[in-house]
Amino acid sequence: MKEQTSELENNIFFWQKLDTLILSGNVEAISKAGTPSPDYPKLVYPVDFGKVSDVLSNSGAPFYCFIGSLKDRRATAVIVQADILEREVFVKALIGCTEDEIRRIIKFINAAEFQKAILVRRGSDVPGWAHSDQ
Repeated sequence: MKEQTSELENNIFFWQKLDTLILSGNVEAISKAGTPSPDYPKLVYPVDFGKVSDVLSNSGAPFYCFIGSLKDRRATAVIVQADILEREVFVKALIGCTEDEIRRIIKFINAAEFQKAILVRRGSDVPGWAHSDQ
C-alpha cells in the first residue's frame, strides 16, 4: 500500500507544474528580508516575501511566496498554513531557498499564535504509471 500511495504524493510532476507557474510569472518582492510583518510587527521577515504575478490562489488572492538567496528560481518547497484569525488556509511557495532559509521561514510563520504551518519539501519521485509505454 505504501508504494501505491507514494505515487500519488509529492511526485515530480507536481513540482514541474509549480515551476512552470513560477517561471512563467513575475516573482516580485512585497516585503524585503529584515522588515517587520504588517500583521505581527515583532516578527521580521527572514527572507524576501512576495507574490507570483498572473498566478492566483484558490480564493482569488495572489499566490504568495518566500524568495530565497539561491539563483535557482524553482520551488524548493511549499508551506500549507492555517490561520484561525483570517479563517483561511494558505499555500505559499518557497523559491530558491537554502536549508537555513527554510528553517527560518517555518520558525517565522509558526511564531504567531494564531497561525501554524507545515512544510512539504520538493519531491522527485516518478510515479509507476509514468513509466508505462501504454
